[in-house]
Amino acid sequence: MVEINEKLDERYRQQKDGVFDEDEEWRLRQVAQSYALCENSIAVLSNLRTDQSHIYFGKVSEVLDFADDGSY
Repeated sequence: MVEINEKLDERYRQQKDGVFDEDEEWRLRQVAQSYALCENSIAVLSNLRTDQSHIYFGKVSEVLDFADDGSY
């Protein structure tokens, strides 16, 4: 089963759709951060191709004692 997952992951990473340049990725990160601040929530933006996630915190993070409002 693990071998199948590894093969699928490799094929997925070879696809070219959904690849954004740095400016577009930065804009999407700004959208996620703005959403977290406006909705007082936590927003997670994940790039599955690079296995990176960006987590943005609104006011709810202070209630849950995660991080300061507006942190990244």
